[in-house]
Formats: sequence, structure tokens, C-alpha cells
Amino acid sequence: MHRARIPDCSKVKTGFKNWFFSTEVLVDKVRGCLMGAIISVTLGEICAYRFLRQDVTAGHLPPYMTDLFIVLLAVLETIVAPFIGWVGQNRRRIMLAVACFVTAVFTFLWFALPKVHVGSEGVEFCKINNTSPDIGSGSNIPLRLPIIILTFIFFGVTRLIVFSHGTAYIDEHAPSKMTLHFGILTTFRMLAFVVGYTMLTEFLETNMTVQILLIAIGLSINSLQVIMNMPREAPKTEELAPIPRDDRRFFSSMGRIFSNTLVTSQMVAMALTASAIWGFAYHQEAFIEAKYNLHLERNLAVKYAEILRLHIVVFVAVFLGVIFGPPMMQKIEKKDLLSITIKAYALMILAYFASGALPCTTGKVAGLQEMSYMQPQCSQTCGCDIERPEILPVCVADQMITYMSPCHAGCSGVERINGIQVYTNCTCAPLTGRAIRGSCSDYSCRGIFGLHELLYTVMLSGSALAIQAHGMVMLRSVDNRDKSVLVGLISSAVALFAFCCGHLLFLGISARTCNWYENGRCQLQNKMFPFVTGAVCAAIILFSLLITITTVVFMNKAAKRDKSEPPVEQEAGPANNIGM
Repeated sequence: MHRARIPDCSKVKTGFKNWFFSTEVLVDKVRGCLMGAIISVTLGEICAYRFLRQDVTAGHLPPYMTDLFIVLLAVLETIVAPFIGWVGQNRRRIMLAVACFVTAVFTFLWFALPKVHVGSEGVEFCKINNTSPDIGSGSNIPLRLPIIILTFIFFGVTRLIVFSHGTAYIDEHAPSKMTLHFGILTTFRMLAFVVGYTMLTEFLETNMTVQILLIAIGLSINSLQVIMNMPREAPKTEELAPIPRDDRRFFSSMGRIFSNTLVTSQMVAMALTASAIWGFAYHQEAFIEAKYNLHLERNLAVKYAEILRLHIVVFVAVFLGVIFGPPMMQKIEKKDLLSITIKAYALMILAYFASGALPCTTGKVAGLQEMSYMQPQCSQTCGCDIERPEILPVCVADQMITYMSPCHAGCSGVERINGIQVYTNCTCAPLTGRAIRGSCSDYSCRGIFGLHELLYTVMLSGSALAIQAHGMVMLRSVDNRDKSVLVGLISSAVALFAFCCGHLLFLGISARTCNWYENGRCQLQNKMFPFVTGAVCAAIILFSLLITITTVVFMNKAAKRDKSEPPVEQEAGPANNIGM
């Protein structure tokens, strides 16, 4: 009879440790936790924006405060992003884990936010005494703004750390598949912005506890995943190129990057692309209201359409990553990437211009003139709230006239007839006293609006592809020592061009094409707004296209010159030659 052998304690400990903590770099898992962190911090930034909107709606902050915060934070990001990309280059693992965990803990500070009670989100009717919303804890309202500012800062810094050091880490350990990884990270960042406000942060208004737990738990898991999937010392592989440790000073890295004309030109082209899609997406609701007289309800059908659009955009990014990686392609050809980008830009220019030029006859809108709006005389006594943030058009069928809301049509009741919602006792409908939900042009413009949604998908897909391509060209054109600083500079350029200069540009367009300006903000744009917005976006993309074409021309000239000159032996330098 053999006695049971007691296992060696050290072997058990080692096996347990290896089971929980990886000894090799699992790039797909690292990308997964980075993607989760980017989505979580983006939603955190959107939640901070929602907090500001609550204060604006409640009347505690002026209407321009949200746009002011976007611009000021963009300026701050422009300044600090390169430095964040430089700090901690030798401690990426601990920086990523600590940033995610600290921000997750900070999220619980949202429970300390004093409640702000805003008016009902339902339909406003005539002859209702619309009182201004009050505050639950008036003496604690000054506490909200510092917490909101800290929210922007914490989530913004964490995003920069995750994106800069995470991208550099993946590129160091899996450079051959970097096109796929970089495309997925940038695309999910963009898509989280697109649907974050409308779909992924709604719990903030209805059940803030759920929203806080979702973000906090998500970031905590991401922090744990970083520790588990990123070993302290990465094993040496043939694909892992050695990174020189000398001359990694901040200004040395900045100098090497800015002295590279190819990198700076691609950075500007990428930032312009981000500026166009940001301006169009941010003003999407105003665009639709002005052009189609439509109010998009976030029902199940609309959400399914959004999800389908997301899948299409992600497919484009993944497809580009697959064809520019092994086994399809062993090294990245920069000219091929930029050639695809040129075609994408051509489609985007057509999409932007067509979106503003699509025909849609909206018919007569009561009170709406060419450059102004005045509440109809038939509902002047209703006391409609001019501060309401949404327009809910209704149609008085006996006159085929659209009114901006049930209150502006003088309606004081609602009922359902054969499943159709009908507003009743409308003073602006003298024959029947009824109005139907939606504009009178709703049926005729729905088909054109479907084409608009298709064009919007083309814009998002083209933007994702262009950002992915420009980013890879830059990553393959800089010194290995400067990867994270480069990504920080990319974030800085996008913040400056898109969220600062671009945001101010589109705000100027909004101000100059406003039909109904009331209480410090534009309630409704005129018919020129969609056309001007589409034309400006197309012009911005045209600049990116010209930069890209010029880059390809110079690359072709350089290639011909290199072929005509005899090869000269040079000492191997530290620059990244993968995919050159």
C-alpha cells in the first residue's frame, strides 16, 4: 500500500500563480480589456455631459455651459495628452491597472451628487401651469460642479493612459496584427461616442445606481484583467523588436515625431476626419429636425437600426485589419493603406454633400418664417414652456399644417383611435379640434430619411477606416521609443481640431442658421443648416483627401528616387522598420 504523496507547496503556489497570472502576452485578451476600458471611460465622459445637461435644463447653469466645457477640456487635453503618453513608458502594466481601478473607485462619488429635479419628459399640453423646476438640495448645488469637473478629468486622463500605453504595448508585442487591434480600439471609441448618449447612458436619468455600478464594475474588471493578462516581464520572441532605452526624454521624442513630415501630415488628416464626423454627429438631432421636421423616438426599432449600423462599421474596421495583416499580408504597405483611404474619402465627400442636399418637402409649419419663428397666435395663451429641450411636431390634418408641439397647436388632451395617438381640444384646429403626432410631411420624408441614415453609416464607416489607416501609417513611421508619445499627440491633435476648433466652427454655423433662438440657445435651425453642415463637412474631408493624395505622390517620387540610386549600406538604427 502506497502512501499518498503530499504535493510540494512551492509547486502548488507556482501552478496557482500561473493559472491566475499569465506568463506570456495574450494580445487578444489585452485588447479585449483595453476595449472594455475605452468604452467604460467614454461612457463616463458622456455621463458627465448628462450631469451638465441636467443642470442646464434645471436652469442652474447657462445653456452655453456644455459647449464651453467641451472646448475647455479639449484645450486641456491638447496640452497634457503627449505628456501622459510619455510618462510611465517602462511601467505600462501598473499605470493601466491603477488608472482603471482609481477611476472605478471615483465613480462611486457620483452617489454624493445632489439631486436635480427637472420637469417632466412627457408631452407638454396647453393651459398647463409650467413652473420652473426646483432643486432637491439647494444648499448643496455648488457641490455638483466640482464633482462633474473631476469626472471629466478622471475619465479623460484614464482614457489617455489606456489608449496611449495600451496601443504602444500591443504594438510592441504583436506588430504584425496591429492594423486589426488599432482599428478595433479606435472604432469602438468612436462608436461609444455615437450611441453612448442615446442608448448606453439612459440609466443615468432613470436609475443612476445601475449606471454607476455598470461603469465601476466594468473598470474594476478591466483593472484585474490588465494584471492577469499582462506579465511583469514579457517573454522574448522573434516578433518582439528590442526597444532602445537611451534618449527617451520627452522633448527628444517630440522632436523626432515633429521632424517627420509624413507623421505630421497624417496626424492633421486624421484630426480633420475626426472633426467632420464629430460636428455632424453632435448636431445630428438639430439636422434631422430642420431638414425633415422629424423627432426621433428612441424606440426598439430605432435601437435595432443603431445596432445594425454599429456592426457594419465594426465589420469595415475588422476587414481592413484582416487584409493588412498575416496571412493576407506579411508587412504593412503604407501606400496601399493610403490608397484605400483616398477611396473612402471620395465616398465620404459624396455622402456629406448628399446628406445636406437630399430633397424633402416639409410643407407649411405654423409660425416658421425663412429666418425666424414665432409661436402661432392660436396658442399664445397656452403658456408653452420655451425652455423645453425637444420639439415634438404634430399635424393638424384638416389644414395640413405642422405645429412644433402639442402645446403650440393648443392641444390640451390626448386619446388613441385605432392605435393612433391623437391630440384633442386643439385651439389651432377649429374644424375637428384634433392633431396627429408627427409632422404632416412625415410620410413623404420617411423614405428620404432612410437614405440619410444610409449615408450616415457611410460617413461613420469611412471615418473609422481613415482613422485606422492614418494611425497605422504613423505607427509604422516613428521610432519604437516614441509610440506612446505619438498616440498621445494623436489624441492632442484630435482634441484641438475636432473638440476645440471644429466644435467652435459648427457652433458658429448653428448660430448663423438659427430660426428660433430663445433663452440663450437655438431651439430650431433653418433650412440652410443641413446644407451648410453637409457642405462644411465635405470641405473638411476634401482637405484630408488632398493631404493624403499629396502624401502618396511624394511617397511614389521617393520610391522612384530610391530605385534609381545605388543602395548605400547604413548602420541599423533604432527606428521601427516593421512594415516599412
